[in-house]
Amino acid sequence: MQSKALELNERQRLFFKARRRFIAYGGARGGGKTWAVREKAMVLACRYPGINILVVRRTYPELLQNHILPLQLELSGLARWNDNQKRFIFPDGSNIWFGYCAAERDVGRYQGQEYDIIFIDEATQLTEFQFQTFKGCLRGANDFPKRMYLTCNPGGVGHAWVKRLFVDRRYQGDERADDYEFIQAKVTDNPVLMEKDPEYIHMLESLPYELREAWLNGSWDVFAGQYFSEWDRDVHVVAPFEPPAWWRRYVTIDYGLDMLAAYLIAVDEHDMAYVVREVYQGRDLGEGAEGLIVSEAAKRILDMVGEDPAKTGGPMRIEKAPDPSAYYNYATDTMNGTDVGSVTTSTRSAPLMEEMTGQPMPGEPSRMARSWGWICSPSLIMKARSMTLRSSRTLPGQLYWRRRASAPGVRDFLCS
Repeated sequence: MQSKALELNERQRLFFKARRRFIAYGGARGGGKTWAVREKAMVLACRYPGINILVVRRTYPELLQNHILPLQLELSGLARWNDNQKRFIFPDGSNIWFGYCAAERDVGRYQGQEYDIIFIDEATQLTEFQFQTFKGCLRGANDFPKRMYLTCNPGGVGHAWVKRLFVDRRYQGDERADDYEFIQAKVTDNPVLMEKDPEYIHMLESLPYELREAWLNGSWDVFAGQYFSEWDRDVHVVAPFEPPAWWRRYVTIDYGLDMLAAYLIAVDEHDMAYVVREVYQGRDLGEGAEGLIVSEAAKRILDMVGEDPAKTGGPMRIEKAPDPSAYYNYATDTMNGTDVGSVTTSTRSAPLMEEMTGQPMPGEPSRMARSWGWICSPSLIMKARSMTLRSSRTLPGQLYWRRRASAPGVRDFLCS
């Protein structure tokens, strides 16, 4: 079978030549991503007789309009379309299959399936669970290459995991940095589109700030639906330094067996708050991660806080209250086999934390109403700076949750 000659721009050429196991392409609108997926799939089908290729999008109508109908024209006389099986069958035994995954329950149709090459078009429209399921399908007892190609734009339900793997390059468990590659592509990298539709870039430039930063400039820190649209990495992230001893310090704590999150925050004389150090550990981090019982959490917090910077001896005083649930929820300080969550004492976690840190907790918890935090946080973030990795990565990724209204004047619900 003879493959056709392609005219590729510079970024598409990098995409076609990439050989890592997981390759993400895009980051902005108009970079020629969907076209590249179709052409790359055809090239691989022609290059490797008998190969099995899967092309995925969130819904079937998107597959039909963006891939199947165009390929029916391009592959006329070269491959046969089977509508029942949703695949192109090549004379040499190669197959290009098409599948959708609109909801997490849809991954069941791919359990036990094997593909040599998988394309996920618009990967940020899928959850990390869906992505992980497709990773399990990337296998086969043959000599064909095993690769997954993803196209993506900032925003969407999959924004955080795509950003983690391909932009921030933060890996967990058995993930290996050498397996991942990100190729940034913007509208200005697509000369064909710039020539055929010169008004497209002006349309992108006229969009609201969040959309313009994401779709035109490919920013992964600003996107539509972002809760903290005020976030600016150049403003809110600073190089680490040791705050002066006289600055007021406090610790914020959200304790649970699923996750412990704590920040050491220093406040200067102008009420500018700096996130100095952090603890973030728990089962929610993924496979292999373990939760902390109260005594372990207390030790981690004390280790983070360190000695009093005024050298008065002993650990720093905790000024602020933990999460309100610590005053009302029961906690345990013993392990029962592998069941970390079993309740074996009738002790609430705030008093336990107080006893184990040697630090008195306030008599009253912070305000229970989350709407108060939602109202205050956007204004507070304008007077906040981060020196820690996780806070500077996760705050920009917070999204609105629009399933139901919150309080008047509040930006709906916050989710991550």
